[in-house]
Amino acid sequence: EERWARTFGTSGNDYGNSVMQVGGQYISVGKSGRIPSFYVVKVDAEGQKIWEKLYGEGPNDNAQYVIESHSQYPSYVVIGQSNDPNTPDSDISIIGINADGNASWNRTIQYGNSTNETGNYISYLNGGGYIVAGAKQISNWYDMSVMKVNNDGTQSVSWYFGGSYDEVGNYVQQVNGGFLVSGSTESYGQGSHDAWIVKLDNNGNEIFNHTFGGSLDDKAMS
Repeated sequence: EERWARTFGTSGNDYGNSVMQVGGQYISVGKSGRIPSFYVVKVDAEGQKIWEKLYGEGPNDNAQYVIESHSQYPSYVVIGQSNDPNTPDSDISIIGINADGNASWNRTIQYGNSTNETGNYISYLNGGGYIVAGAKQISNWYDMSVMKVNNDGTQSVSWYFGGSYDEVGNYVQQVNGGFLVSGSTESYGQGSHDAWIVKLDNNGNEIFNHTFGGSLDDKAMS
């Protein structure tokens, strides 16, 4: 039974990609039709807006996922991608946000090198820091990317996996002995995109990978 429904946004297209409960409140992230368009909104238990904020650089900014941080400041860490309107490429964007919506730090345009990079998911590392799944453009195609991030959003190390066509990472979780990543591959499997599960050790070395699917498109999102 629906308790309430609320809408947020402007006259342009607005999207919500992730939502998280924080105490009795909620925080949602996505993409706004405004510029910049890295969009975050916080609401109370009844869905009434507490604050909404825009972060990033340009019209293609997009927040994909939000988690609570390891510390009180910042309170939340958001992953996505941002693009400077003066450059053609998008870059992974990681922003630490305090409970009042003010950015504690902003690592937008931190990892760019004139190719497109996207951040799709972020989760905790035991002992501090975070692990990020996404994709990085390699020539005309994309590889699955996995990146370790320090507590302040700075990059620790990155690893890339793929073949001659498109791969993407949509989810990553620390497990015993390393990391488990899920997403999709176009280079391997039965044809078109197949769901792709990759296990890595703590140093980013591949332990195994498996594909799942048929001749049409199949993708693992989580």
